[in-house]
Amino acid sequence: MAGGCPLQAGEDGGMPGAFLTLPAGARGAAIGAPYSSWPGDYSSIFWNPAQLSNTVKPELGFSRTALFEDTSNTSVSFAWPHKKERAAGIGYIRQASGGFERRNSPFDAPSSFDITNDAFFASFSALLPPARYGLRGGLSVKAVRYAVGDVSAWGTGADAGLLAELPRGLRAGAVIRNLVRPSLKLVSDGITFPSALDLSISGERRLGEIFSATLGAGLVKYERQTAKLSLGAEVLYGRSAALRLGVSGTGFSTGMGLRAGNYSLDYAVLMHEVAPVHTLSLAVKFGISSDELEEYITRGIGRYNREDAAKLAAAYAQQAELMRKDGNLVQAIKTLETANLWDPSNAEIENKITAYRAEMDAALTRQAVERNLAMADRYLAKEDLLAAREYLASVLDLDPANAGVPARIAEIDKRLGEREQRSLADAKLREAAERSAALLKKASNHLRREEYTAAIAAAQKAAALNPEDAAAANSLMRIARQGLDISLRTRLKEIDRLCETGDYAKAMKIRASVLRDDPANKEAEQKGRVCVPADTHKPGADEQKKIEKLYYMAVDAYLKNKLPAASAQVKEILTLDPGNEAARKLEGKILWAEGGGGK
Repeated sequence: MAGGCPLQAGEDGGMPGAFLTLPAGARGAAIGAPYSSWPGDYSSIFWNPAQLSNTVKPELGFSRTALFEDTSNTSVSFAWPHKKERAAGIGYIRQASGGFERRNSPFDAPSSFDITNDAFFASFSALLPPARYGLRGGLSVKAVRYAVGDVSAWGTGADAGLLAELPRGLRAGAVIRNLVRPSLKLVSDGITFPSALDLSISGERRLGEIFSATLGAGLVKYERQTAKLSLGAEVLYGRSAALRLGVSGTGFSTGMGLRAGNYSLDYAVLMHEVAPVHTLSLAVKFGISSDELEEYITRGIGRYNREDAAKLAAAYAQQAELMRKDGNLVQAIKTLETANLWDPSNAEIENKITAYRAEMDAALTRQAVERNLAMADRYLAKEDLLAAREYLASVLDLDPANAGVPARIAEIDKRLGEREQRSLADAKLREAAERSAALLKKASNHLRREEYTAAIAAAQKAAALNPEDAAAANSLMRIARQGLDISLRTRLKEIDRLCETGDYAKAMKIRASVLRDDPANKEAEQKGRVCVPADTHKPGADEQKKIEKLYYMAVDAYLKNKLPAASAQVKEILTLDPGNEAARKLEGKILWAEGGGGK
């Protein structure tokens, strides 16, 4: 298709491939040639294939234009952004004209026949490197069919386009139509489509908080024809409505568009000298984009109830999935943890957090393995066998199941001399002794701070690293276990005392610390069931609504870093329902943030 809205009349009437110069999609039909520098949508396959990589969601569109004398133009296309800054698409255009009559001789009765023109498109677009320049490229290959009655012919061709992001919100588009020119032969007559150069520029400006406007100009030059200038404009009201205007040598065009969620309806009319030409388009997008999710999340919770909180949690979960697809697992996990706060009973979100963490651990391990293998290869190339062996041994520490590394280590061992072997063994012993000594010192420091479980863990690692330090490590572990036993018994007695005095909230905090140090402690589990007010009761319906509202208000305040307000709301929840696990979990996060841990 060409810029503007030229119809098969006048200068373009006899041009081969003239049916492809008709606008595909009502939005572009109203704006005209400058539309090839707009951000793009499902119709980009026909306007400028480079626009496709600007699409953020799969989109299916249908368009129909009513022409003159029983002639119509229909197009359908689908855009698929399958990777970040890459997209593919397919499209189809059909122009059909009916009511023609023919006679084999002047005395024969007339018979009717139709003329149809079809074109099939397949397109691909990507952001071209380096990405900082914002230059996109696209290619559309097409198969074209002409049919007059029972006679038809096929030809193939291609269009290529560029779309550049310029300073000050400007965009520039360049399209070579029929870069590969389709050639067809109907009976004895052969035709070849002419090539064309389509240049356009557009710029977008905000008009307050709700309105925005885009203005553009386009120039189209076909072989053996004069260049045609077009101007176009579009005014948007948020994401829900649009007004459009275009002007070219063919006439004025205008149109409007309405959008509701993923659905859009667009209309355009060209004030042609023969009669108005109307175009209607319907389109549907699939899924939700990261920008839409961000906008929804930024608005926050509307009402502090379970339904709105669940919707907000779902938005966070979807955003996390998009982050994961982009390879940002760290931020994806943080976002899922926020979703879990909004919907703490959602097991699917908790399972995703576990799965994402496992995926991140696997990715980090894989990266470390690849890095160590690369370093091993580098040192092998330098004939530094000891260093190469150390890196390969590190690979086995990270990935014990790696099948290729043991054979490589064995090959290096064969090449090492006796003195080097002894040197390697001595180096390993020294490293193990140094690491063990550091762990024993760490265990001693934990012991002095009465961090018994951490002291035990450090001492166990030291004993495993260096058997010569086993005696010292076992001594530290024995002291730490004794200290832990005394600490647990002391805390359990304190829980009993606090329960008797009615300080149930503090008792539950101490119980949580016992379970953190000894997750299998049955006595602490039991105290969680019996350490409740004598007159305790399950919150009634009104109290439960109040607790629910307070919880969501506390989450909202916590996410906005209003920690004192969040803490006060959590305390009020725990006064009404001391055993509320979601509030306890949130309380821990608030305390951590207040202590400087951040979120």
